[in-house]
Amino acid sequence: FLHRFIPSLYILWYYLKLFIFPYPLSCYYGYDTIPIANMGNPIVWISFLIYFGLAVFAFINLKKKDILSFGIIIYLIGILPFSNFYKPAPGIVAERFAYTASLGFCIIVAIILLRIFKIPFQAKTIIRKFNPQFIVVIVAILGLYSVLTISRNNDWKDVSTLYHRDVEHFDKSYNLHYLLVTNLTSQINNTSPGPLRDKLISELREHQLKIAEIVSKDIAKYPKDYISRNNLGSIYVNY
Repeated sequence: FLHRFIPSLYILWYYLKLFIFPYPLSCYYGYDTIPIANMGNPIVWISFLIYFGLAVFAFINLKKKDILSFGIIIYLIGILPFSNFYKPAPGIVAERFAYTASLGFCIIVAIILLRIFKIPFQAKTIIRKFNPQFIVVIVAILGLYSVLTISRNNDWKDVSTLYHRDVEHFDKSYNLHYLLVTNLTSQINNTSPGPLRDKLISELREHQLKIAEIVSKDIAKYPKDYISRNNLGSIYVNY
């Protein structure tokens, strides 16, 4: 139970962090990007207090039909299945898993902002109640996240660009290096002998060695992890 519960709290914190400030992002996280946290990690306890507090608040205020409670419930229902507690999720963390939960998160943020600026939540009057401070905050939020979104779009020019950009931020991701190896192998097979092909081969070698390093460290920590042993064997056999 603890082997699943404690890391899942860290993962829930990681999702919350991405919701608040989604940078940097990755097309694949996986091992060893997301650490297998233990009880000595303070983030685990912070995450527990946050999510426990959200659950208690939502339960207490649900009978009052508080919109904030409904937002929290939608968020929790959307994110809990991907905490890796019930079943390990591919890549451990992924933005696509948080899609449904984002609806609840947006409701929470919207209601909190309306309450901070004391704007009544009524369909007929809400627009007329906007004040300059509220508008400034909304424009700032939309501006910041628009910049982050547009800059991220450039990373998706093609798969090679995406893998190279993401591995810069997530050098510990075994799967990102493996995806790069696969991509580089394809490029090498379609490139004539010469300086460019030699450069690609040199880069391929760097990522192969990085994969072996990451997986070897995993096996040292988890000797019974037969999947990693099999992966390491496949790397040496194939490459």
